[in-house]
Amino acid sequence: MNISKEEIWNAVKEEVYNLESYQKLEVYWNEETQELWSIPVKLYFQEVIVKEGNKFIISLPSLWGFWNQAHLDLEDIILSLGEEKNLRMQENEEEFKDFLFKEYEKDFFEVDILAIK
Repeated sequence: MNISKEEIWNAVKEEVYNLESYQKLEVYWNEETQELWSIPVKLYFQEVIVKEGNKFIISLPSLWGFWNQAHLDLEDIILSLGEEKNLRMQENEEEFKDFLFKEYEKDFFEVDILAIK
């Protein structure tokens, strides 16, 4: 398998952005077609059964799942942005979602993905 984190992120970032709070994104590599594919699944009680030749790459939480996992660190970042920006994010869910997405992207590139080594 010859794939970079950038290729993975570019293939799934729109799907991550649009996941519901109760979903995660399972990402796989198809050996035969040499392509990434992904599927949104419920956080619990849903198992993905794949055909032989598909390799699991990573499971990505929704933005809201990311917020819950890294809440304290993200809260500190939000507080450091200043009162005006903080209030805008409290009043505008889309602005908050965009903030989470940018932080999620930074975090994604710091994660060690064993399957691509």
